[in-house]
Amino acid sequence: YNLFIPKNYDPKQSYPLVQFIVDAWGVGPDCEITLAQGYGGTVWALPEEQAKRECFVLSPQFPGPSIVEDDFSVSEELETAKSLLDNLVSRYSIDKNRIYHTGQSMGFLSGCELNIRYPDFFAGNLLVSGFWNPDTMTVMKDKNVWFFVSEGDFNANKTINRAIDNLEKAGARIGRYRWDG
Repeated sequence: YNLFIPKNYDPKQSYPLVQFIVDAWGVGPDCEITLAQGYGGTVWALPEEQAKRECFVLSPQFPGPSIVEDDFSVSEELETAKSLLDNLVSRYSIDKNRIYHTGQSMGFLSGCELNIRYPDFFAGNLLVSGFWNPDTMTVMKDKNVWFFVSEGDFNANKTINRAIDNLEKAGARIGRYRWDG
């Protein structure tokens, strides 16, 4: 895994942590590939971002294949990722109330499943280009979540809209926005 530790880390202070999980193309033996997909694994560690909000940044690497699948199946590697988070929280001064998840595609799917399994763990989520089982996501109704899905991604758009409808029926406050690319 890749772990960015704030430059001026002081164990007497408490820090947030941002976890980024890559798309399935980033699985395999190259640990640095998790830092190459867009800016998801690096943007929070940039000096200008750290100047605004110091935080740990975690980008775990998975040997492959994908840790989650479009049929909503999950490998044991997802629990390994959760164990890694728990280990880091026990080793460093990380604020348990400010742990965030972001990810694209596989990272989106795994973020949804982690929130279902551990509904009180993440303070917020930024999930890009994916979907998950709309019938299980209502446990996320009180979570801080941004879903970003392209209208052109028919399966993801249709499925996540169904999930958002279910979340709204369950009492979630929903905002729907459209950006012209």
